[in-house]
Amino acid sequence: MYGIREILYIFVPIKQHKVKEQIMDSTLLAKKIQIGDFQTLAKMLGITSKAAERRFHRPVNTKRHSHKNEEAKQLMMKIVEARESLINENNPQESTNK
Repeated sequence: MYGIREILYIFVPIKQHKVKEQIMDSTLLAKKIQIGDFQTLAKMLGITSKAAERRFHRPVNTKRHSHKNEEAKQLMMKIVEARESLINENNPQESTNK
């Protein structure tokens, strides 16, 4: 007899793979977050910084407000990329030290 995980893997392997990729992206992104990023995200979303932090850490594949969770992750990715781009542009030695 198969358990629920085996059944889901048999019938929906592509969806499970996408969820795994999103988790990896979120984990890598979470490691790059610095002080002030959640405040910036909160201003972009028009919510409090605590709510922005909770929305970012909430799984994307939930039924309720999944589009808002995805939006928070996408905006945080833009914040981190913009910060890294500005640092690399103005201080090329910083990028070689990391």
